Amino acid sequence: MEPAPGAAAERALPLRAKAEAATTPPGGAPSPSPSSDGACIGAVVAKQGPHGRNSAAAPVSRGYIAMLVVAAPYRGRRVGAALASQAVRAAVAAGALEVVLEADAANGAALALYAGLGFARDKRLARYYLNGADAYRLKLALPEREGGGGGAGGEGAEAAAALEHLEIL
Repeated sequence: MEPAPGAAAERALPLRAKAEAATTPPGGAPSPSPSSDGACIGAVVAKQGPHGRNSAAAPVSRGYIAMLVVAAPYRGRRVGAALASQAVRAAVAAGALEVVLEADAANGAALALYAGLGFARDKRLARYYLNGADAYRLKLALPEREGGGGGAGGEGAEAAAALEHLEIL
């Protein structure tokens, strides 16, 4: 289906992370691969597109992390932080001014991971999940780059400074 003329189409962001990159501390040497057989140890599903189409203001370009999962034996090794950081970087490179997601209100590990990346609680969503559990909408507001609007393709000092706190892949 073609988007309406003048409308920015939402698109999935291609994201890949090798185990070696996901376990490399910033400025450090890669740790041994946690999965020598090439098995998937984690995944992130994200997209980027306009948000706020029904308001009088122009839509905001927004990244959205729909899902992030890390295999249980690899949790606590910063794999989730690396995948989330990669999703944020891809959204910014595609022009996002903010990135949002929902996390289970009882998932302390996930909330701590996202807080460490700069996400703030935006709203509590009562009975958000099918099992009746609450969630928090978390938002990472990114500073606007020169020229206004979307990102500068991830290039330039301003875009780099906006992403400085994220894990390096």
